[in-house]
Amino acid sequence: MTAANPPPAPAAEAEEPRLSELLGQLMQGTEGVLTLQQVVDRTGGRGSYLLLIFLCLPFTTPIPLPGVSTVFGVMIGWIALAGSGSRGLRLPGWLGRKSISVEQQQLVLRASRRLVQWIEKMVRPRRSHWLGGAVSRRVHGMLLAFLASLLLLPLPVPFTNSLPGYGIILTSTCLMERDGRMIFVAYLVSFLATAYVLAALIGGAELIHIAWGWLTGQGGQTR
Repeated sequence: MTAANPPPAPAAEAEEPRLSELLGQLMQGTEGVLTLQQVVDRTGGRGSYLLLIFLCLPFTTPIPLPGVSTVFGVMIGWIALAGSGSRGLRLPGWLGRKSISVEQQQLVLRASRRLVQWIEKMVRPRRSHWLGGAVSRRVHGMLLAFLASLLLLPLPVPFTNSLPGYGIILTSTCLMERDGRMIFVAYLVSFLATAYVLAALIGGAELIHIAWGWLTGQGGQTR
């Protein structure tokens, strides 16, 4: 009796490209510029998360970026609320046509290379029910939008842009890579970023109050 042929082995799933590979692929064939809609179109269902990461890379330095953080914060918040991770995301024309020159792309990638390498060592696919479903996407979208609102604050204090940026980058990477464990580190970074920015706001308001009282007091004595 001849033995039955064994069933064919299932085909190995093709591994999705890592974050550094995706960032490198974005600059291929852009003919000098890269639009934000191209970022979404070239990366499929992961495009909105990658776009959030890309927009936050300029904020990885401790020095705040006044003006830039306000514009980018609005973009990041809109993309997050529009449905991070959803397929076929279409940006509004005014946002999708925003272009990034090759010089800006290279500058951002060079400045963020170490951060991206660290993320790739720490974040990897680890399934979790918490990362699936429409409710989870909406909750994470609200978290990302809240962190983006912190970028809108024009605070001349170091790390007030970078810490929310780190929270957005790490959260978006965990969602993109489906890491159900590292996402809790992203929550912690987001909480610390919020606490730091609030402390900067309260401290700044207190300093203004003290300075105003000193100035008005001095003015009263000189009369």
